[in-house]
Amino acid sequence: MITPTDFAYQQTKNIMQGKASIQSEFLPLAKFINESFNVRTINILYDRTENGNHARFNICFETESEKQQFNSTDGSFSFDRLKQNRIAEKYRAITGSAEPVWVFFSAFEPIAKTEANESISSSKIIQLKKELNHPDLWEISRLFAYTTFFVYTDEQLKEYSKSSVRKIWADRYFELLEPHDEFGYFNRETFSILMDSKENLDKNYQGNWYYYYK
Repeated sequence: MITPTDFAYQQTKNIMQGKASIQSEFLPLAKFINESFNVRTINILYDRTENGNHARFNICFETESEKQQFNSTDGSFSFDRLKQNRIAEKYRAITGSAEPVWVFFSAFEPIAKTEANESISSSKIIQLKKELNHPDLWEISRLFAYTTFFVYTDEQLKEYSKSSVRKIWADRYFELLEPHDEFGYFNRETFSILMDSKENLDKNYQGNWYYYYK
C-alpha cells in the first residue's frame, strides 16, 4: 500500500470498515503471524511476481509500528529475512505447497492519515488562509499526511516556530482535518504542523515544489 487509491488499501479499508473480511484461506496464516509476533494482521493479499515464478504475499497490519517490527535491523531499509522466511515456510506447511514465496509487509494507518489529509478540499485550505489573515503566512502546503505552513523569511520562521501562533494555526488546521479522520489516527495532543519559509524554498530548492518534496 502506497497511496489511498491502491487496490490493496481500498480492500483493506473495506475490512477496517466491517464491509469485508480477510479471505478465509488466509486465516490460519494470519493467526500464526498474530500469535508469533504479537501483531494484528488486518489483511493478506496474494498475487504473483511479474515473471510468475513466485507467489507474493502482502501482509497488512494496522499500524506503522507493527510493520516496523518486520524491518531489517542492518540498516538496509529492507525486511527481516528470517521473519519473511518463517512466514513463507508456515504458508507452505499449511497448504502443502513447495512453490517459492515472497513475503512483504505494509501498514494501513499511514495511508489512512494521508487520505484524511488529502480529503480536505483546496478551497477549504484557501479559506483557512484567508481567515487566519496573517501578514507573514505565505502558503499552506500538503504532502501525504503532513502539512507545512510557510512564512516568508527564515527570521519569521525562527520567530513563529516556538510561538503561540504555531499552536493557533495547528488548532485551526486540525478542525479541518478531524472530520476526515475516519479511523481516529490523528489526535490534537500529538498533532502538529510543520513550518518552513519561502526564503528556504527559493534559496535551496529554486522555488520548485518538486525539488522541495523530492
